[in-house]
Order: sequence, then structure tokens, then C-alpha cells
Amino acid sequence: MRPRHLVGLLATLAGVTIPGTALAQAPEQTLVEVRLGRLVSRTLEAWRAGDAALLPVGAMLGLAEIRGGVIGAVATATLEPAGTVIRVDATLRVAAVDRQTLPLDSTRVLARDGEVYLDAAVLGRLLGVDVQVDWSELRVDVPEAGNLPVARRIEREEARRVLLAEQGGGAGLTEVAVPPARWDGLVVDYLAQAGGRDPLAAANLQLGLGAELLGGSLEVLAQSAGLGSGARGELGASWLGVWPESIRLRQLRLGDAYATGPRARAIRGASATNAPYVRDQFLHDAAFEGMTGPGWTVEAWAGGGLVAFDSSDALGRYSVEVPVRYGENPVEFIAYGPNGEVRSFSRTYQAVQSQLPARTFEYGLAAGACRRVACDGSANVDLRYGASDRWTVRGGLEASSRAAGRLLQPYAVLTATPVNPLAVELEALAQGYLRAALRFQPTADLRLGAEAAAFNTGVEAPVLTAAGQTSQARIGLFWRPVPSNPFLYVDGTFEHAGTRTGDRNSLRLGASLQRAALRVAPYVRVSSSGGASFTPDGTFVGVSGYLLPGPRAGPVLNGLWTRGRVEVGGGGLSALELSLARNLAHSLRLEGGVAWRLGARTQLTLGVATAFPALRAGASVASVPGGAVSSQYVQGSVVWNRAAGRLTPTPGPSLERAGVAGHVFLDRNADGRRDPGEPGLAAVRLVVGSISVTTDSLGRYEAWNLLPFEAVVISVDTLSLESPLLVPLAPAVRLATAPNRFVALDLAVAEATVLDGEVRRTADDGGRPMPGVDVVVREVRTGRTLRTRTFGDGTFYLTGVLPGEWEVTVDPATAKRLGLAATTVRRLVRPEDLAGGVAGVVVEVGAE
Repeated sequence: MRPRHLVGLLATLAGVTIPGTALAQAPEQTLVEVRLGRLVSRTLEAWRAGDAALLPVGAMLGLAEIRGGVIGAVATATLEPAGTVIRVDATLRVAAVDRQTLPLDSTRVLARDGEVYLDAAVLGRLLGVDVQVDWSELRVDVPEAGNLPVARRIEREEARRVLLAEQGGGAGLTEVAVPPARWDGLVVDYLAQAGGRDPLAAANLQLGLGAELLGGSLEVLAQSAGLGSGARGELGASWLGVWPESIRLRQLRLGDAYATGPRARAIRGASATNAPYVRDQFLHDAAFEGMTGPGWTVEAWAGGGLVAFDSSDALGRYSVEVPVRYGENPVEFIAYGPNGEVRSFSRTYQAVQSQLPARTFEYGLAAGACRRVACDGSANVDLRYGASDRWTVRGGLEASSRAAGRLLQPYAVLTATPVNPLAVELEALAQGYLRAALRFQPTADLRLGAEAAAFNTGVEAPVLTAAGQTSQARIGLFWRPVPSNPFLYVDGTFEHAGTRTGDRNSLRLGASLQRAALRVAPYVRVSSSGGASFTPDGTFVGVSGYLLPGPRAGPVLNGLWTRGRVEVGGGGLSALELSLARNLAHSLRLEGGVAWRLGARTQLTLGVATAFPALRAGASVASVPGGAVSSQYVQGSVVWNRAAGRLTPTPGPSLERAGVAGHVFLDRNADGRRDPGEPGLAAVRLVVGSISVTTDSLGRYEAWNLLPFEAVVISVDTLSLESPLLVPLAPAVRLATAPNRFVALDLAVAEATVLDGEVRRTADDGGRPMPGVDVVVREVRTGRTLRTRTFGDGTFYLTGVLPGEWEVTVDPATAKRLGLAATTVRRLVRPEDLAGGVAGVVVEVGAE
């Protein structure tokens, strides 16, 4: 507890020690119902002194799940997570908060039968809550109990309930089948580039066509390097078929393809594999184990959400199964003690991209003519197997035909995560290289990586390695000393490259600091060449600075991206750079800069970049010795939208991409189909995968740049509907996209009604209304579920109720927590009820 809070508490308590006339009355024993918000309630013995209520401290501590108890006439407690110590002595008539002693009036505290009773107002102030006494109802309420341990526990349980419900998967999803098309869709990609001193000779033109053919992706790409007599043209085509549900064959590519070994390269032939087209980023569940204390609960948080939880055993041990994905997996752990204690710490798990789930087998086959490697033909067989959750083995054969003869290169790879923060990879390629790599990251704030390779130099005209290369190594370090400051860190790298003509080494140490809009990154770099020993032949010290746009940058620099660098080495200034960028409009960006390096002329650059909805383009000019050079580019694509009957321009490439398009309409008869006269709904927001789109004035929408062959979920943002009585018939729809075309999908929105009622105790239990309880309303046929909570008078109100038969009851988890049994009421909602709503639903609850 902070000192200023103690001062306020002392002052407040001093005020309540001067009783009014009510305190002169002798206390009378009574029973009251104590309710902590909408969380828990219990009937307790208490004493009444005028208008004041003396509550049992020990029982209240137990109800609020605060660590403490009563011994004789003394009650003690520790309020977590701050560790505030509370002590109430009925004999000495004092209350103590930490080390501050507070006097009490004799009628504010008393001890009876092994319990200490304290005035509700004083107890509320000790616990930091407001306590309200209603003698007409014999009730004591704590309206806001959110800072009590019991509230935090119930909140955690609710988060876990949601987690378990999400893990059930698929709830509320409507599956839509998309049959493969024999021929459909059309995509046209284009790119034009020009620049240099001779723009025509350096020009690059590309034109691509795409469509869906026999359920797969057909692509034709024509490109020209240069224009005029020296132009070089190339024409390529490919067809890709994907079968996500197949086990034996998931991908087949004909025409322009890629080898399936660890060193991918372009070929013209065929490739086949049972590997998924898009690998699920989830790898497996990894165990994180540790020690806390008996009775603790440990939660694991990743990606901003709760992913797992566990409770410690009698020895204080816990084991949390956390879902891990490829790459770095930082996990934040929060441990809660039995009396409100809170501890937090972080751990990580390293998962290499080449790892496979346990007992998963994948193969890859490829053969064809080499396209961009010094060989005539190439073939490979690649086999991978997940031996366990932590170990993956890989092996295969690379075969190449070339002028120097046939080259056969078997290989083996071992990938492992021996312990959670450590990833190891070992690779051997016959007549190629030996390679080892490791990555160690115990927390998100500390990372160490190392990699080394030795190359075989006795191979003539190598295909998979660089000629003349002998060795390669890299070591990297990252450390963030203050986890709460993401821009304060230290990093360093050491790199080595060995060739037949000599070695090259470099060392760089840097740091990052940020204050307001200014970020500064000082560094020092050292390089050496020649022998194996690290003998510096150049040392440079510099600093890079970034001034981020925003109000903190001031009125002049607001909106201006500024970057600069100054470097000193070799006895003087060696480099000086300054670059500026500013968005002149939403789709227009202006960039410029100046750079000077020792031994070279000062270079000025000026460029403009655009990103329009239909295309993107840019142009730049730079000064060079003897004049200036310029470069320009324009890129975009056009997609045929059959659902809208129009061509849709998009910026960037669109080959082997997918989309969804259709209408959002008012379904007057709620049959899920669009009939004549049913209008489209404008300004409705949809979430399509990770893309957000809004319908136009006719209710049309389109979402492009999705992955083909993969399932995507489409949902309607109900907050964007003009009335709360408009409800989508399918809250979420899942379908598989098709390559190079829009899949048509219309979404129906129907008119709904309201349902209101009340929750009350049974007549045998007093018939009183039940405020603050969760109510669940479920449609019997579809399983559609709605939730609400009763008001202070026990009534509830729900919108979005569609025609059908509905079940209304109290949430089972809420009933169990309160020790109640609830009835289930069925109510038929007919189309003619939409105008007037459904009223009079009564749910009764009683003791279990």
C-alpha cells in the first residue's frame, strides 16, 4: 500500500471513530446476507449497533479468499498482491495496516465465540472496498469487489472457461463447400521497370496470366529484359494442384517448379509432395515445468491471450502444456497463490521451421531442367520424419547433370529442441558442406545464436555451393536489460567468410535508446581480412538516429520521417547520411536524401512512391559522377469478379492468389437465399480472414489477396448493422478459396426480435428476484447461443432472437458457484412475434 493511501486511510478511519447517536446503542445479534458484487453471497452472523453493522472478520476473509484468520480476539490478514498486512485487536480496540496503528471506538469492534466483529465501514476501508448496509433487506453489499482475491479468481476461471470453449473449435461456424471448377477466373499481372543511363536497355517488362483450371492454378508468365535489338525474352508456364485433405499427395506442380531439397532451386519439369501447401503454424504442445508452492495456480499467456493453465500439486510442482508455433515462442507466466499472491515470469520455446510434428512423414520428389543454376538437369528425393515432438530427421539425394559430369550428393539433417529455449540443427551434404547451428533464448529479452559451416573445396563446378568458398560462421547476441522498455537493448554480431583467396571477418556491437520521438543507435564495427586470426584493419564508430513522426516531434517535424548516420574511422569522418520522407497524401510519399562517404562523391537522391487502390508506382533520381540516373516502375493487376460482373484492379501481383465476393442482403423470409426484392445492405463491415471490407451502396463486397486452397472464415460485424434487431443467419462462414478467382458468397441478414423476462427464487425460497446472474438462451435446432446478465431487479433483456424454439436458463457455471439449481424454460418464437417481441419468460432458481 502506498504511503499516500495510508495517510488517506488514517484520516478516514479517524473520522469514523467519532460515533453518532447510533453507536450509543448496545449491539444486537442478527443474520445478514453478505454479497460481494455479483460473485458470491453468504448468510453470516453479525451484530447491529444502531445503523452500523459489525461483520465477522474471519468469515469475511474466507468469503473474499484473503489469507488470514482469527486467534482469540485478534484477526490478522495479508491482502495480496501488494502484501498489505491487516490486524484487528478487539481487546486493545485497534486496527493496524502494515505498521500504522488505528484506534477504534469500543462499539466498532467486539469479540464473541472465537470471532472478531468489526464495523462494516471500517472493514471496507481496510480492504479498499465500499460496503453498503441495507437493514430493510438484512443485506450487506460490496458493489465493486474487483480488487479482492475472490474476484480475480473468478475472472481467471471465466478466462479459462472461454479458453476451453475455444479449444472445442468450430462452434457457430457454417461450412460452405466450394466445388473445383474446370475453367474459371482470370488474373492479369503486369510490371514495367526502367532506369539507368540507358533506360531502354535496362527495362524489365513482365506480363502474367492466371486462371483456375481443373481445380488447380494455371499461370503463364512472359518477361523481357531490355527493349530493342538486345532484348532477351522468356516464356514460362506452370500448373499447381493442391489437395489439402489427401495424405499421399497434397501438391503437384508441372512446368516451372522448384526442387524439394534443403537448397531450393528453379527447374522446368515436375515436383510432387505430401507436405501441406500452407503449413499450420501450430507445431505441438510443449511442457513448461517448475515449482511454486502448494495450492498455486499458474497461467500461461502468449500472443496477448490465455493459452493454458495448471495448479501445483502438494509439493508445489506444476506442468503447463503450451501450444507452440514455428519460430520464437515467448510465454508469460502468472502464478496466483491461494490467498491472492501474484508472481510473474517469462520463458521461451524455440521451434525451427524444418521441424515436423511427432510421427509425421513427408516426402518431396522433383526432376527437370535447371533454369538458373550451372547444371543441365536436376533431380532430388527428399524424406522428412518427426521422430518426436523435439526431434526431426531428414535425408535425401541430390542429383545434377552438368558439363563436368554427373554429381550425386546424399545429405542428412537433424533438427532438435533438446530443452525449451534451445534449438539445434546439424546438416551434412556429401561433396558439399558440414553445417551446425544453434539458437538459445531463455527469455524474450535475451537471445544468442551461432552458426558455422565448412565447405568441400575439391568439387569441380559445384551446384549447391559457391565455388571457392571454404568456411562461414556467424554469432549473434541480443539483450534487453529493461524488459518494460522495448527500445533499450544491446546487440552484437560476428561474421566470418572464408574463401580460397583469403578470409574476411567483421565484428559489430550496437545499442538502441529512445526518448520521446528520437531513437539513437550507437555502434562500433571492426573488420579484418587475410589470415585466420582477427587482426583489425579497420575500426569505425558511428551513431544512427531516427526521428519518428508524431506530435512529440514538434509542429515542424510532425509527419516527417528522418534518419541520419554519422561514422568516424581511419582518423577522420568516414560517412555522413541524411534521409527524409513525408506522406504528402494518403497514397503519395516523397523521399529524399544526401550521402557522403570517404573516397566517393556526395550523392543526392529524390524519389516519389504511390500506392493507389488500382496500382502502385514510383520514380527516383540520383546524382552520379558525370550526371544523374533515374528509375521508374509501375505494377498492378486486374482480376475478373464474376459475382459483380466487373474487372477489379488491385495493386501488386495477384497470380496464385484468391478472393471472396458477393452481397450482404436483408433476408425477409429468413430462408438463407436471396429472393427477388430482397435488398442489399450498405456500409456493413465484414472480416474475411485477416482482411476487413465494407459493402457498397448496393450491398456488394469483395476481398482479394487471400491464400488459395486454404479455408478462410468470413463474419459480419454486427455493430455495423443499422439496427440491433438485424442478425446474420450465419454468424461465421468457413469456405476454401480457389486460385486466381473470386468465390461467390452471399450473406443473409434477417430481422430478429427481443426477449425479456426475469430470474427469481422459487416460492419456497422467498420468490425474490436474482440480480447479477448470467442467463443463457439457446436455439434448439441450430445451437445458436446468446448470453446476458440480469439487472438489479432480476429482469433481463436480449436482442437478436430469431424465429425458432429457444431454451432459457441460468448459466450452469453461475448456478454452481452460487449453489443454486435452475429451471429451463422453452419458448417458441414465431415470425409474427417479431413486431411485438417475446415477454414474460420466468426462470426460477432454488437451493441445490
